[in-house]
Amino acid sequence: PMWGGKGKGGGWGGGWGGGASNYKIDESGGVLGEFMGEIKSFNEMTGYGFIACAGLTTQGYKDVFLHGDQKKGYQVGHKVKFTAFLTKEGKPQAKDLKSGIK
Repeated sequence: PMWGGKGKGGGWGGGWGGGASNYKIDESGGVLGEFMGEIKSFNEMTGYGFIACAGLTTQGYKDVFLHGDQKKGYQVGHKVKFTAFLTKEGKPQAKDLKSGIK
């Protein structure tokens, strides 16, 4: 079949081999602390999703970005405790997920 000559570079790169990714935690905006939230969405294709967190919404932030590297075994709908931090763009992200159920 014709694969079409568009697109940059060859091969199947993109960090899917062995689950390695080039994701790096960028906390240069500062660590906000530990929060509770609920995983609102996660896209297995893109490898990321979002956590809804009332504690951060009241501070004026949108949903918290959740990278697949940080998701562990949690699924959409799970309550989680996490450490929130800001990237250099001031966007909140989650790391160190733990179960939010006592």
